[in-house]
Amino acid sequence: MRRLTKEAVEGQVAEGGRPVPFPLEAKKGECYRIFAVADPGVTDLDVVVRSSRGTSIAADHGEDRWPIVQPDRPFCPLEDDTLTVELAARRGKGKVVAEVWALRVSMSD
Repeated sequence: MRRLTKEAVEGQVAEGGRPVPFPLEAKKGECYRIFAVADPGVTDLDVVVRSSRGTSIAADHGEDRWPIVQPDRPFCPLEDDTLTVELAARRGKGKVVAEVWALRVSMSD
């Protein structure tokens, strides 16, 4: 895998507050991992990846402050799309940072 984000995405999250969104230009034939971590004041950080149509296509499933989206495998979009990654505090508040990593895979049509 290679780091896709040139710099970590940073923001502030708070329980009940708006998510911190950032775009991800996803390409067919690439798979992605998103890693995030929050200050200790955030006890449950959620990460959701949405398609350009607003549909959730990947998320973390843990209840901690260092989520990995799809922790058991990367997610692989079936088409090119501008995705939105949303970072949100389910519990607590504080600073959050995230990175996106990508892996090119060969896909047969």
